[in-house]
Amino acid sequence: MDIHQATGHTLERICSDPELEAAWLATVARLEYMGARKIFRTVAARYPSPDVLEHLAHEVGHAHIFSALAAERGATSALDETSGVVWFQAVDQAVERTVDTCTLPADQKLTLKYLGTTALIERRAMSVYPLFRARTQDAGVRDALDRVIREEAAHRRPIEQEAMRRWTDAGLSFEALFALEERAFAQWLAALMAASAPRIPCAETATAPSA
Repeated sequence: MDIHQATGHTLERICSDPELEAAWLATVARLEYMGARKIFRTVAARYPSPDVLEHLAHEVGHAHIFSALAAERGATSALDETSGVVWFQAVDQAVERTVDTCTLPADQKLTLKYLGTTALIERRAMSVYPLFRARTQDAGVRDALDRVIREEAAHRRPIEQEAMRRWTDAGLSFEALFALEERAFAQWLAALMAASAPRIPCAETATAPSA
């Protein structure tokens, strides 16, 4: 089973249980919020361009959409949020290490870091969200995903193309980072598989009759 099939299988399992799906929505909301924070810490540290503001608005908006859906469906916690954060941070830190090897002004490095992390994270998001939409049985979630996918698609391609161009101009390569992101995502996927495994109720301990 390749990673695309494994993602679909995991989402099938999550979407078969409304409680798990609500927790998954909470997880995705928090990761979208991490994406917004990345923008604030890099290219939006000072007043940004209209394109960056639009991207930031999308990320915050998506975090709100998923958070509201999770709350409406009774989520009390995220589904293995820790492993998702580890995946995001593994990608982000690898991008930072790679960019820091070049000799460019600090503001240009921040732009390269923003573009690199965004390109890798959103490439994965745009493989996961359509699979999620195809498997959820919740019409409200499907409608929300239609909007999220449409907005992600609107900014993902231009950002990825700019990332490739600017990284190439700086003498940097994405090749090793694509492989690293896939390994990190596979580890998160394994954790999600374990967290969404069918629950086996514990057998009640039998009480011996009193004499």
